[in-house]
Amino acid sequence: MKTNTIKRAFAALAVSAVALSATAINASAETAVGYTSTGKAAGFTGASLELSNATLKLEDAKAGNAATIKLSAKSSNGTKFDSTGIRITYDEGLELVPVTIKGKTALAEDLLDYETKKVVEDGSNGVFLTFASSEAFTAESGGTDLWSFQFKVKNPEAGKKYPVQIAWRDGDQFELKGSDDTEKINDYAFSNVIQGYVAIDGVPTTTTTTTAPITTTSTSTTTTTPPTSTTTTTTARQSSATTTKATTTSKKVSTTANKQNSPDTGVPGAGIAVAGLAVAIGTAFVLRKKED
Repeated sequence: MKTNTIKRAFAALAVSAVALSATAINASAETAVGYTSTGKAAGFTGASLELSNATLKLEDAKAGNAATIKLSAKSSNGTKFDSTGIRITYDEGLELVPVTIKGKTALAEDLLDYETKKVVEDGSNGVFLTFASSEAFTAESGGTDLWSFQFKVKNPEAGKKYPVQIAWRDGDQFELKGSDDTEKINDYAFSNVIQGYVAIDGVPTTTTTTTAPITTTSTSTTTTTPPTSTTTTTTARQSSATTTKATTTSKKVSTTANKQNSPDTGVPGAGIAVAGLAVAIGTAFVLRKKED
């Protein structure tokens, strides 16, 4: 039982690995920028359009050396085609370098013998490649090269990639004229695209900026106001000293507070209120005793 369980587990893992591998392969293909599949290629296998990629050393890129990118058609069943109109866009950090072919300057080099061909700039960062031929070409399984073009990197940075992509606009094509499958061939080609890039070798330079923490100091000022004391001075009446027959007798000096004066409360008039309150309390106490 344990052996069978282990076998089933390994079988499941193997199936999962194959599924993941297939997903990874399919994920590498995508539609051309701006293209939406018509669905004509459903269940059909045609030729994919693929761009190569190139990596330059940082010093070579700084020296102005160019990278070569190729556009090719690849098919597992020998799909044929005879006319194309393919648009290439590239990163703003790249500069398309004209090439010299048989003494003539061109933006791209044709790699097949086209009867008619034309290469024109498409905006500030694009090129449109078109050709037609009375004889059909075959997309090989290893790839059939269609065009070649060169790029310089304007301000190269180590580890950076500069995309080169197949884009699509209404009217662009990859076809076999007169074939019943021409719409399928066209839809399959722009639905199965491998994009390219120019890369600079090396590790990206990372700049780290450290900001010192900001410390806020709060200053608290405490003001102390000394207490204010109010002193009420009661002047006592004093008796005069009397001297008799050379014998000096000193009478005790008595200080009698004026009955009308209020007790020393520090608050003028408060003494009267306190005295009145005391009398009222005493009276109430006496009356209570009588009632008892």
